[in-house]
Amino acid sequence: MLAGTAAYLAIAWIIGLIGLVLVIWTVVDVARRPDTAFQGVTMSKTAWLLLVILGYLFCGIVGIVASIIYLASVRAKLANA
Repeated sequence: MLAGTAAYLAIAWIIGLIGLVLVIWTVVDVARRPDTAFQGVTMSKTAWLLLVILGYLFCGIVGIVASIIYLASVRAKLANA
């Protein structure tokens, strides 16, 4: 019984760590890009930073989902701009 609980806790810890890494990667990527890149695709750098950071602090899954959206689509638009 305890072995099963430990396995679930280990899996939850690993998923949480992956989420934290995604959020940190997103924050660093957003912070390093110039404001003009975001203006070129009519998005706000400040809004993305706030969404990811506050989303993760107050409701972890919101920050993780925002990070995935940014890394999967917005980052590519910024690279092409």
